[in-house]
Amino acid sequence: LSRCVTVACRPLERSLLPVFLPRYFNSGSVTLECDKEFWDLRDSVVQCELLILRQLNFHVSFEHPHKYLLHYLMSVKSLVNRHAWSRTPVAETSWALLRDCYHGAMCIRHTPQHIAIATLHLALDSYGVELPVGERDWWQVGVYEKC
Repeated sequence: LSRCVTVACRPLERSLLPVFLPRYFNSGSVTLECDKEFWDLRDSVVQCELLILRQLNFHVSFEHPHKYLLHYLMSVKSLVNRHAWSRTPVAETSWALLRDCYHGAMCIRHTPQHIAIATLHLALDSYGVELPVGERDWWQVGVYEKC
């Protein structure tokens, strides 16, 4: 977070960071002057961020399951009776469950396709929405490997 603020506010570095950093760490503190203490604090934050990046092997990109859930919702909606779909908040529940997945490490441990399928499946089961039976289960169409 602090690195994002640092990079985004480079032109305002002299005016914003002395106000932001101390208040972030201690809400009752006074504004830091741009002296040695400020630059030492800033450098220690940068060093901590670099350590974290090295631990992550600089793999900081993340594929979110939202696009998969949107695709799966559109596909499932076409399979379900439109009256049943409008009566049950399957889409809203799926999105809420997906947001809840970010509170833990689930999004790191599982593929985005599996997370999207799992949230949609749980929402469908919660409301008792039945999908037509085909050659394969509906979720196997979207996920190419076994869960």
